[in-house]
Amino acid sequence: MTQTFILEEFRLEVPDKWKEYPSTEPGTLLLQSEVDRASLVVTTQLIETPLEKAQGAADANIRARIEAHKTHYPKLQLIEASIAVHSSGAALEMFYSVAAPAEAVLMYIGFLTPPKGTERASNLWARYKGRCGAISADSAGLPTQDSVARSRPQPDLHCAP
Repeated sequence: MTQTFILEEFRLEVPDKWKEYPSTEPGTLLLQSEVDRASLVVTTQLIETPLEKAQGAADANIRARIEAHKTHYPKLQLIEASIAVHSSGAALEMFYSVAAPAEAVLMYIGFLTPPKGTERASNLWARYKGRCGAISADSAGLPTQDSVARSRPQPDLHCAP
């Protein structure tokens, strides 16, 4: 069986093993699975950002979230972080994964979309295609996990039109 949660901007279906917990933050859905020993936090933040500033907003969002994690996990390490045009062309996709050895692995996926009722999204984001990259551990202020650092170079993010 599945359960469905309807938020302002989207609908989420999850298996019944996920239990909802109350949140004090507006637009936030908190779910936890005892079976998987995992938590899921879904938030919707509506902000007005001009298209020419979208990449900067996405970059600032990722960096601020990682910085906030560092207050709880001082030995946080960057696994990967990037901003890219979503495969549908309808949004900028923000992603990061970080780890605190022997404590937690935290992952984030976010989407920066144009407001409803604006020009078709795929047209808006088309100019960003192929111009986004990864955020380096150095620029995020984090050490990398050795295996990631050896296997994949992580250039500073540049995602300008």
